[in-house]
Amino acid sequence: MPLSLSPVIARTPFDIGVRVGELARPVSDTYMQQSSAGQAVHRWHAHPFVAALLRVLGDRAPEGLPIYRDDPADPDDENTLATAVFAIRDAAIDFTIHQHGTQRFATRIVPSAHARSAS
Repeated sequence: MPLSLSPVIARTPFDIGVRVGELARPVSDTYMQQSSAGQAVHRWHAHPFVAALLRVLGDRAPEGLPIYRDDPADPDDENTLATAVFAIRDAAIDFTIHQHGTQRFATRIVPSAHARSAS
C-alpha cells in the first residue's frame, strides 16, 4: 500500500503538517470525515509505514541499525546522544530533544519582525 500525499495536496485548501498524519490547521470532525484529506489521514494511521516509522524512532541497540544507538560495543563509536524533532511552521519553528524516549527539552523560535521570509 503506497503512502502518498499528492492526491491530498492537490485537492485540499489546507496544508499537511510536518508529522505524518498531522493536519497543520484544525478543521471540523465532519469535514475530516468527508474530505479526501481526512480519509488519507485515517489511512496513514493504519498504514504499515507509520507503524514501522514509529518503531524505528523508538528503536534501541543492538538489533539492526536503530536511530538511537547506545550500545557500548557500537563498532563505529558514534552512539547517538539524543534525537531532535523539528516542526517548521509559517510563524515559528518548534523543536524538541528526546533521550531514551523521554522529551528533555522543547523550544520555539519565532522570527523577529525584521527578518526576511525564506523562499
